[in-house]
Amino acid sequence: IFHLPTAVQHVLRGHITGLSAPAVSSIYNGTFKALDLCKLRPDLLRHAYGLDDEQKYLTYTDGVLSTTATSPASSIKEKLVPYVSYAAFTRYWTIYTYIMTSLFGALHPNLVYGLNLHLYNVVDKQQKHQWSAILNYHFSLHQRLLDDGPTALFSPERWAVIDPIMLGEYLGGDTYRQSPNGAGPSSTTPKTTKPAGLSALPPRPPPTAEEKALQYCHFWNDPKRTCAGQDICGRRHECENCGSKDHKTPRCTLPFKPRVARLLQACAA
Repeated sequence: IFHLPTAVQHVLRGHITGLSAPAVSSIYNGTFKALDLCKLRPDLLRHAYGLDDEQKYLTYTDGVLSTTATSPASSIKEKLVPYVSYAAFTRYWTIYTYIMTSLFGALHPNLVYGLNLHLYNVVDKQQKHQWSAILNYHFSLHQRLLDDGPTALFSPERWAVIDPIMLGEYLGGDTYRQSPNGAGPSSTTPKTTKPAGLSALPPRPPPTAEEKALQYCHFWNDPKRTCAGQDICGRRHECENCGSKDHKTPRCTLPFKPRVARLLQACAA
């Protein structure tokens, strides 16, 4: 470690222990490859047993799927094995961001914003697109910036802004996730009862217990309905107009708020 540049030594002795000295040095020297992201996993035991350069690949043997350290063909699918889960990729990318900002943050203080915004773009796109397509886009972009040199690699704008050409190439209509019923892309299944601009919105998740505790119980306030009990519904058994527990909304003596008046009108219809 004493033969390494001071900046690299600083990273290796920093907050994340067990980083690979060759991997960090390759980032510092500009020889790092995009698909080497998995080599940033901090694991002191791997280093102790000399397993830093071990790479796992998918293989089929007698119809059984397994992993091997030897790649017969080095296909794209095999090379993406370390990033098969979004959580694993995020961990590696967070470490890469830490190393990049530790090494070059003093000269490029806005670089950290670009790297983090790139992760946000990945998070945003993976909600609708297949994860393999997201990885194809990410690694192609990362390697392009590496190949273009330091000016591109350290540019926050190049990281933060989605490349429109690469977006169209790697995240097309055929990469959308399928809906749960297998009918096709969930983001492209329109509902005729909604305006066209809202047809692509995902279904709203059920309210959490905390959200329910802030809501008024419509069943309790509606004379035509019956609530099973506050312990079951979890909502506020209070007047929607004034917040009193002594009476229900229709019996409130205060002037009705416009929103409450509309609700009462709808209940009476």
